[in-house]
Amino acid sequence: MELIESKSLLAKLMATENLTIEQRNVQTAAFDVKNRILTVPVLDKNISGYLYDLFMGHEVGHALYTPLEGMHKAYEEKIPMSIMNVLEDSRIERKIKTKYPGIRSSFVRAYKELIDKDFFGTGGTDLNDLNFIDRVNLFTKGGATQGIKFTDFERSLVDKIEATQTYDDVMVVAKLVQAYLKEEAEKRKAETPVYEETDEESDDEFDSMGYEDSDEEDWDDEIESKKSNQQAEESENDSEQQLGGDSTYGTNPENPNEVKAEDGIRSHTDDAYRKNESKLFANDKRVYYYGNIPDLDLKEAIYTYKQTWTRYKTDVQRIKDSYHSPYPESSNFGVDVAKFTKMRNDAKKVVGYLAKEFELRKNADQMKRASIAKTGELNMAKIYGYQLMDDIFKKVTVVPDGKSHGLV
Repeated sequence: MELIESKSLLAKLMATENLTIEQRNVQTAAFDVKNRILTVPVLDKNISGYLYDLFMGHEVGHALYTPLEGMHKAYEEKIPMSIMNVLEDSRIERKIKTKYPGIRSSFVRAYKELIDKDFFGTGGTDLNDLNFIDRVNLFTKGGATQGIKFTDFERSLVDKIEATQTYDDVMVVAKLVQAYLKEEAEKRKAETPVYEETDEESDDEFDSMGYEDSDEEDWDDEIESKKSNQQAEESENDSEQQLGGDSTYGTNPENPNEVKAEDGIRSHTDDAYRKNESKLFANDKRVYYYGNIPDLDLKEAIYTYKQTWTRYKTDVQRIKDSYHSPYPESSNFGVDVAKFTKMRNDAKKVVGYLAKEFELRKNADQMKRASIAKTGELNMAKIYGYQLMDDIFKKVTVVPDGKSHGLV
């Protein structure tokens, strides 16, 4: 719990404001811009401090630099969110590391730990075989040690990505990246050999289905049936494309506003990280409850001891008057005064000893912070050795908050 509290304090300091950090059982972090509440998932207690720094630093970066209307702009421009996630994460992490250089090492170690644990789904894969946006994702997170290579044109795009300063800059570069990914996907599709079905293969197919012994009329009926089914499927596909608009984009049933791109125009490493992110969360069903202290008028809320004592005597008298049989004077409204006096006298020794121990500990703490200083006056008891030593001055012990007088 101490680590969680210290990292929450770290997030407040990085945000340079009194953010409210709340850990809740949610799937992803969110930031309430209006109320300045940063909600993060309940993190596992066993993860390293570097991952805590990465998680908090990343979310504070979004809180500081990502505008609330940013996602809506990306939806309107039909930019796949996986591309926007990679480019915007690169921008906000670069800015937070520039603002707080000391957090750089935590980011590097944390991302190295995540890559080693295959959080990005690249285990056993040559990173240079990935598409451009996936290589950018691993390059901006893991650094040059990943050995990722880019072509000259790709290098120019990477330079543009690393030069983004605002969210609008990210959207401009995202469109360039999206166009490049689409072009590369079309090239790969054109280079993929398409196998055309020959008449001989067609005959073999029908022969393997048992049509060689059928009557010619039945065979024609089967052909017509197959053609009609194929036409029906094509018609259905055409209807779906008309409803969906551009075939490159669609909608996610779970989030209708999210733009869903084809496999060649999305970041698979970002998708893998979003799926594996829950491994960092606690699975012990811990729940934290948060309450806000209301604004109080302290003049109305604080009672002096005189007011409290007066109110007590009034309440006691009121309760006494409500009973038909009066309490004996010696009991003081149900309290055995003799027993109370005996208990107080028996406890005096213990209470006195505890008070003495408290004073000793307090004095020990003061003496621990005491310092010895020279007064500037000669110590006549040491003056004989002035030729042999320099320490011939009187000294005084200075105790912080110590008393300079006493009373006997």
